[in-house]
Amino acid sequence: MDGTKTLLDLLSGNAALATAIAGILLTIFSYRQQRHHHRTMVIPYGRLVATDNTFEGQISLANNGIGPLIVSDFQLFYAGSRKPISADQMRDDLLALLATGIGSHPITWHWRIGTIEKNTAIPASESHSVVWVEIAAKEEEPTDQTLAIMRDVERQVKKFLAGFTIVCRYTDAYGSKKWVERFDGASSYFAAYGTPAEPARSESELRQALSVPREDGRPTMRRLDPTLRP
Repeated sequence: MDGTKTLLDLLSGNAALATAIAGILLTIFSYRQQRHHHRTMVIPYGRLVATDNTFEGQISLANNGIGPLIVSDFQLFYAGSRKPISADQMRDDLLALLATGIGSHPITWHWRIGTIEKNTAIPASESHSVVWVEIAAKEEEPTDQTLAIMRDVERQVKKFLAGFTIVCRYTDAYGSKKWVERFDGASSYFAAYGTPAEPARSESELRQALSVPREDGRPTMRRLDPTLRP
């Protein structure tokens, strides 16, 4: 009897141990499955989006995923160039284009340019504006000539915006997954306005485009400021 009892106790103890081990393994498996589920529920999905309204254009980096998009690196390229363009360069080229097209006509403009800094978080279903431009008439009832010039400037600005490509490195909220993507969508948004306009590149071209005459006939550089109004 004692031997039988000892065997039963041993089997019972082993069964309890096996049950405990199985419970621990199941807990670990469930935790891993849950963690995987949580990670897949925060995957971001970056894409370039553009706004093409009357006398208004905008390029943004959007997050169409279901979790925050954390930017680790962001660069802008123009017209297939292998060298990235800086926000200052983009600003100067844009203002040169606007100043040249508008001249002394009763038209004003508003603009905003901003790079996306490292570790910037873009929440799901939201976007971060890279460049925004709007032109408007100073007159309450603009003439046909003013409207024609505004339409021409709008076309030139949107041809300019069509040339931009965004290259972005980003991660998910955990930093466990990383993506490097090139977004060329601007050209498709603004395809109706023609091939990308080549901006002024030389210093003399920029100075000529961004200058206004003084009374003594010598040019004065316009102040490059987001609040600038022609």
